[in-house]
Amino acid sequence: MKALSSFLDFSANVENLAAASPDTWDACVNFCVEALSRYLETGDRDSGPLSRASPAPGTGGRSGSVSVSQGAGQIGGQIALEFLTCVNLLVAAPNAPVPRKADKISNIVLQILQLRQMKIGELQKVAFSTFNTVFQRIQADDITLSKRLVRNLVPLLSHWWQPRALSRDAMLNSIRDEMLKTIYGTHLYVESLLRESSDDSFFQDVEDLLDSLWSDYSRREDRARLQVDDIAFSAIRLPADHPSTPVFSLRPYNQAGEQNWALLENLSILEAAYSRYSQREHSQQHPSNGQARKRRRVAGSSNRIHQKLRSLDPSVRLSALQLIPFLGKQKPPSLEDISEALADVSKSVTAKQGTVASWAMIACSR
Repeated sequence: MKALSSFLDFSANVENLAAASPDTWDACVNFCVEALSRYLETGDRDSGPLSRASPAPGTGGRSGSVSVSQGAGQIGGQIALEFLTCVNLLVAAPNAPVPRKADKISNIVLQILQLRQMKIGELQKVAFSTFNTVFQRIQADDITLSKRLVRNLVPLLSHWWQPRALSRDAMLNSIRDEMLKTIYGTHLYVESLLRESSDDSFFQDVEDLLDSLWSDYSRREDRARLQVDDIAFSAIRLPADHPSTPVFSLRPYNQAGEQNWALLENLSILEAAYSRYSQREHSQQHPSNGQARKRRRVAGSSNRIHQKLRSLDPSVRLSALQLIPFLGKQKPPSLEDISEALADVSKSVTAKQGTVASWAMIACSR
């Protein structure tokens, strides 16, 4: 295991392996995936081939047995991380034949992310990183698989995004970086699934993810949010792919503000898609018991931002003010939307808090 990990850690080795012997690349993937399957069979418990230490029968309640069990779980988790890291290294090579094993790899990654009882850490980070690499390689070629993966992944995103530590926690931030890449990389499939959805289940999953993002961002300290100092209103020409809205752009070389920008942009993409398709009436498409059935979220789904702007929580209102310029980029507002938003936003222009007033004026300009 250690030898394989050291070998694959040198990217040129993986590239040569994929070029000279794709069957051997397949064998490496199969070996790692089968080892991970064994780990999953034990459920990260204190038994099985990856966790050799186990308490004696009938001693589960003793303190000594508990410590052995916990140690075994840690050993199992660490070995799983090493095997998953090998898979990540194998798929990272630009010439790796990822589509040949995409189904097998993505399924094991989803199974790992479904271990919700685990503490969030490096294992989830590598899992999301591996998913991102595989999905990027197959999304334009295997539509059926991509759609199934995204459908199963969205509930896991909302689970693992739940705030569990300080926003300044380095590990948590690195995991969220990968998750933001996941959300952005899959958003076209999310929108497609919303458009094709025949029931409320996927809408509920997307709504749960939105709520997790809103809750986390709104509970952050002011200095942990996107700052006015993080953005620029300059007319200087920037690359076409530079993060920007019609009003402002991310200040160049501002690494500290990138994650907040990415979160707000992803939030606006999901809000726009959710609002666009949750308003549809399915009365003709889905009759039930002789009566037309409508999606239960038709009422009020288009004014989620309107509701946030009127929230009793000032942190939620500030988040909504920051989101308006991003949302306008995703979904051109109707005259009714503009009228409602201006009525709410204008009240914040005269706020005593400078941050609130500044973002309210920026929102008005949008």
